[in-house]
Amino acid sequence: MRYFIAAALLATWIASASADTIKVLQLKGFPDYTLYYNIVAHAANYGPDAISYSVYTGDVTLATLNSYSPDVLVISDPSGYFVSYTTDERDAIISYLSQTDRGRGILGESYVFNSNGATRPRMFFMGPIFGFRDGINYTNMYFDGIFNILPEFASFELFNGFTNQYMSSGFFAGNIPDGHGWNATDLNQAVIVAANHDSTEIMSVYDGPSYRAIYVSVWMGYEGSTADERMIYNCWRTIYYGFPLGDSSVGDLRVTQPPGWAAPLVPRRAPDALVSSVPPPDTLLGDSLATFLNLARSIHERTSSGSRVRSEGSGWCARDD
Repeated sequence: MRYFIAAALLATWIASASADTIKVLQLKGFPDYTLYYNIVAHAANYGPDAISYSVYTGDVTLATLNSYSPDVLVISDPSGYFVSYTTDERDAIISYLSQTDRGRGILGESYVFNSNGATRPRMFFMGPIFGFRDGINYTNMYFDGIFNILPEFASFELFNGFTNQYMSSGFFAGNIPDGHGWNATDLNQAVIVAANHDSTEIMSVYDGPSYRAIYVSVWMGYEGSTADERMIYNCWRTIYYGFPLGDSSVGDLRVTQPPGWAAPLVPRRAPDALVSSVPPPDTLLGDSLATFLNLARSIHERTSSGSRVRSEGSGWCARDD
């Protein structure tokens, strides 16, 4: 089958955002929140969005998370403070983030999975929240806080305000899998976007079906600098908007099914598709230039004032030779 591009382009903005208030909920972990409150106060220095920040240190349930209804969850160094999570709490976090009407994602810092000492909580089961392989035995490592930004992600909104490198002033300790550097098997569905020289110290991004998770090997929020404030702010904003990993000026070309469309890809006998309506065809004719394929894509674009998402439909005329 050959495809001929037809002169048909349907586009409509389905959502837009220039400045929002991002609701952040810090879950139980190491109880040092000073830098996070500084981010709230200094948010205007880092971007257009305000931050609403709350702390919850009790048991994590789906009902509790729904009652707070945050956009972004944060877990910072829990094992380093002898704070435990259970598998039920992990499942509650995943269930919350898997809802389509709330919860954009999660940020994890430092000793999320393990820490030094035999009495520290071992929470290897938390790894899949961040897209990592299930079954990793995490060990601990001290780092230097220097993250080299991978060139292919230099334009990623996460690194807004940074060039080539991010240097943290926080707590330089975190987890690595099974005593070695991160590899493709352990990363599983996560992607490293910045790392040290041997990829033991990482910043990773996982885009699940309904949420984004970022893991940072160090604890940026512990006595950090303005660079750490900016990076945490960028993490929250990147989670909230779901900015694409690559050149965010190009857009994220994910197929979607807008309201009124029979499917993301709909064949029609004529170029009669509308932005608001592409019904299924009644019949299709073969061996002629009389089948028009309509494809809907969700495009997430960065603008000078923030972010916007649009649904775009393109029409092709197809002939079966």
